[in-house]
Formats: sequence, structure tokens, C-alpha cells
Amino acid sequence: PLHLLAAGAMAFLILPAHSLLLISSSSMDCFLRHRQYPQALGLCSSCLTLSVIHRRLSTVAPSSFASGLPVEVAVIESGRRGERSRPEALSSERRGIGVAIARSGVDGEVYRGNRLVSEYGKRGNLAIARLVFDRMKVRDTVSWNAMIAGYSRHGHCREALELLGQMQVEGVVLNKITFLPILKACASSPVLAEGKLIHSLVLASGFESEIVVGTAIVTMYGKCGSLEDARRTFDKMPRRDVISWTAMIAAYGLHGCGEDALQLFQLMLLKGVIPDEIAFISILSACNHSGLVDEGYCCFVSMSKDFGIAPTAEHYACAIDLVGRAGRLD
Repeated sequence: PLHLLAAGAMAFLILPAHSLLLISSSSMDCFLRHRQYPQALGLCSSCLTLSVIHRRLSTVAPSSFASGLPVEVAVIESGRRGERSRPEALSSERRGIGVAIARSGVDGEVYRGNRLVSEYGKRGNLAIARLVFDRMKVRDTVSWNAMIAGYSRHGHCREALELLGQMQVEGVVLNKITFLPILKACASSPVLAEGKLIHSLVLASGFESEIVVGTAIVTMYGKCGSLEDARRTFDKMPRRDVISWTAMIAAYGLHGCGEDALQLFQLMLLKGVIPDEIAFISILSACNHSGLVDEGYCCFVSMSKDFGIAPTAEHYACAIDLVGRAGRLD
């Protein structure tokens, strides 16, 4: 019952400092078990204000409340449940806990620090994510990737690029995950100059041969309108999957090059690559934008007849729009 939880919280707050850590874990677990996440956040905030965690970090086992895990879970779960009863208060508590965790040194443990940076970044609270990131005593590649992903996800390409540069200066090992969110951000903006810069860094790092990275570069160039660069990257890929082919077909379709898209689609089939639902959406859209009614209709029929793919609402929408633009709905 909630009134018992509240009573337990009050008892927790009036106990002497030396007794707090003995019951902190069970008290927090009680709130979390009953899904009272805002109350859990408030309790954490009060405990941090008393500097209990800070004073005891060196003597308490990592599995206890002092490790910061219940704080982390409460913050994350409150966001997932969409607590809206007191949005201003909850936001303030999240911010306060983020600052308190950073100051206490809890985020010095890489895993928890990475998780907090990732969660704050996903929710767009980039200032707190960066604060936690900056206060981490030890950072690994995942830490940097999480912060870069946060910036990229919310359109802050410049900050992501600056962080990538700092990552290189500090000698942090890059991996393919480092580049993917920035490439996606450049494609969404779109910003060709920044995209080309990232491509050069990918080449220098040796990750262009990775299918997922090469495909992301093709998509970026396609959305930025540089079809020559997109095709050049595509042709140089040592290995390609259906997603890679679809990315290039979509790039042609986006810019009204339906015949080029059809030629590439036919080449894909000749290479033995089996198209999926997304590939057919891309080729139908390409035919639609270029007014290739007969060709598009043949692709629509082939989808179910030759490949056993049942048309979805999106496929039907493309087909109807295709014949509708040609005035052939009858």
C-alpha cells in the first residue's frame, strides 16, 4: 500500500546516517517493486543531498544502493512509463540526480556511466548526458559512441563531429558504431560537407568495407543529392546485401532517376540477391516518381508471383498512386 511506502520513506529519512546504508537497498527495492518511480527518485535525491553515497563509496559493495543502479533504474523506468503526474517536479529530480551522480563519482564505473549517457541522450537531455560523460573518471569507446549518438540523434551534427575529433586526439579506438549515428544525422539534415568529412574519416579508419557502414554512406550521399558519390561508394563495396542495393535504388528514386533504379534492380536480381518488402517499396516509389507505370506495375505483380511477398498497405499505396498519376485507375 502506498501509505506504508510513504511511512517507510519517512522512517528512512529520519534515521541516523550510519543506519541509512543498511536499509537503503531494501527501501529503494520496495519503491521500484511497486513501480513508484517518482517516489524512488525523490528518495534518491534526499539520500544524495545527505552525501551518504559520496561518503560511503569506498566501503560499500558495488551491488548495493551506493553503486547507483537503483537510481539509474528509477530514472530510466520513470521515462519509460511516461510519468506525467508532476512533469516539472520529475524533470527537476532527474536533473538533480544527474548532477548528484556526476559529483558523487558513481559514474566513474564505466558501465553505469555509459548507461546513463545513453538514456539521457535518447531522451534529448543532452546537457545532463554531457555532464555525466565529462565527469566519468574512465571512458571507453562505448562511452564516446553513446554521447556521439545522443548528439546525432537530435540533429547536433557539429557537436558530434567535435566529439569525434576529440576522440581521435585522445587516442580512443574507433569502431563502426562510432560512425553510424553521425552518418544518419548527416543524411537527415542533410549536410553534404559534413557527410564527406565523415566519409574521409571512415576511409582513414578502414571501416568502409563493412557492409553496414558502406550502406550508411550510400544512404547519406543519396539523401544529400550526391548520386555520383553514392554510386561510387556502392560500386566499391566489396560485399553488398539487399539493404545496400535497396539504399542505392532508393537514392535513384528519391531524385527521379527511375530508369537507373530499374536497371540497378534488374542487376540485383541477376546477382542472385533476393529483394524483400523494403526493396519493392523502393522500386515502386522510384517508378512512381518517374512516371514508369507499366514497369512499376510489373514489379508489383512480380512481388507476389515470383517472390511470394504479400503486398502491404504501403505497397498498395505506391501502386494506386502510380496508376493514379497516369490516369489509369479504371
